[in-house]
Amino acid sequence: MKFNNSKTKFLCLIVILSIPNALALTLQELIDSYNFGYNDGTLNINQFSDYMTDSNSNGQNDTLIINLTANSTYTAFFEIYFDLAEESGTLSNKINQSLPSGISNINISFDTGVLTKNKYNYSIRIYNSTNLLVFSKYNVETNNYNQFENGTSINRITDENVNNNYIRINLTLNATQSQDVNITAYLKFNQTAISATDQITLASGLQTVSLDFDNETIKSTHYNGNFTLDSVLIGKKLIRPGYTTSIYNYEDFAKTSYFRNHSSSGIDINANNLSEFLEINFTIAVTNSSTYDIIFEIYDQFNNFVKNLSTSQSLLVGNQTVNVRINGSDIYATKISGPYIISITKLVENGNVIDKQFEPHTIQNLTYTDFERPLLPELEIGISVAFNETTNISNIIVNITNFGESPAFNVAIDTFNNETFSTVNNSAIINVNESQTYRFFVINTSNTYIKNL
Repeated sequence: MKFNNSKTKFLCLIVILSIPNALALTLQELIDSYNFGYNDGTLNINQFSDYMTDSNSNGQNDTLIINLTANSTYTAFFEIYFDLAEESGTLSNKINQSLPSGISNINISFDTGVLTKNKYNYSIRIYNSTNLLVFSKYNVETNNYNQFENGTSINRITDENVNNNYIRINLTLNATQSQDVNITAYLKFNQTAISATDQITLASGLQTVSLDFDNETIKSTHYNGNFTLDSVLIGKKLIRPGYTTSIYNYEDFAKTSYFRNHSSSGIDINANNLSEFLEINFTIAVTNSSTYDIIFEIYDQFNNFVKNLSTSQSLLVGNQTVNVRINGSDIYATKISGPYIISITKLVENGNVIDKQFEPHTIQNLTYTDFERPLLPELEIGISVAFNETTNISNIIVNITNFGESPAFNVAIDTFNNETFSTVNNSAIINVNESQTYRFFVINTSNTYIKNL
C-alpha cells in the first residue's frame, strides 16, 4: 500500500491502534454484550423507562417505578415478571395485566426501603395465558438515584461476651417505619460463616437490637480470633457492614466435650518403607466422663471417597487422645492418590452429636503407593497330556496351585486349541497352598496334536 500524504498515514495509525482497545473486553463484558432475550413476535416492548415517586408525600422518594411501553398483536392477559439484581439475591415482583392489541403501558413498583444501590440492572419476562414465554430481556439499566428513602439503616455496632454463653452483636438501627421483621447477622471466619436470627419488632426511629450466637455455635467454629460481621439481613434488605469483632476463643464457650486438634501419620512396623497403617490421632477436651463415638470419612482432594470409619471409646475428664488405625492395604486397594482429607468429623455422646469439626484436616505426604499391598494369591499352572494311540484320545490334566498369601476367588480356566476343541472350568475358591486339578478328554487327536499343544 502506498500513502499519498501524511494525513492518510496518521488516520491509518489511529485505526490500527484502536483495534486492540476495542478487543480488550473481559469475559463478563463479552457475555454482557450478547442479547439473550427472546421475542416470539406476538408482543414487543418498544420503550423502557423508570422513575421514583414520593407515595406518602413526606418529601422523600420511596417507590421505584419501572414503566414499559408494550406493543401486542392481540388482546389477552399476560403474566409479567420483573427481577432486580440485589446484594441479597434477586428482588422480584409480578403483575397480571390485560393488554389490548396495539400500544399500552405496563408499570411495576419496588419499595426503595429494600434497595441498597443507586443503580440497578433488571430483567423482564412475559408469559401468555397458556404460560408460554412470549418476551424476555435482560440487563436493562435503571437511572442513577442518589436520594431516596432507603429503609432501615445501621448507625452503630458493638459486640460482647455474655458470661461465655453468647457472643452478642448489638445493632443500633434507624428504622423508617414500625414493622415486625426477621433480622439475621452473619459472622465470617476462615471462608466460613455462622448466623443468628431473631424476629424483632421495630419502632420508627433509633433503637438497639441484639442478636446472640450461642455457646454451641461458637464452639463448633473451632476458631480463635476476630470474627467479621460480614452482612446483616433486615427483612429483604442486605447490609454489609464489614465490622470486626473483638477476639474470641471457642474454648471459652465450650460446655460439652469437643475436638481440640487432629494429627496423622503412616505407621511402618517392619521398616520396609511401606506403612501397614494410617494412624489418625484425635485430641479431645472431655468435659464429662462418658463413652464417645468418633465418626469421620476420608476423601481425596477431588472429593473421591476413600474410607469411612467410626470408633467408640470411654474417656475421662481432661485432654484425651484417641488413636484410630486404618489398614494400609485398604487404602492401597482404592488406588486413589493423596493427599487425603478428613471431612466433617463428628463427636457423639449418648447418640447426640455434641461437636463437629468442619475445617478439613489434610493428611500430607501420603498416597496409596506408600502403604502395604494387600495379600494376593499367586497361581502356578501345570499342564500334562497323555495320548492313547489305540483310541486317538488325549487325556489332558490341568493343575492349578495357589502359592500366594491369600485365597483366589472365582478362578476361570479356558482351555482351547486352534481347531474345534474348547472348554471352560470354574472354581469358586482356591485356598493358600491348595491345588485344583481339572481333567478332560479330547477325541480324534494324534501325536501331532500333542506336539502342537
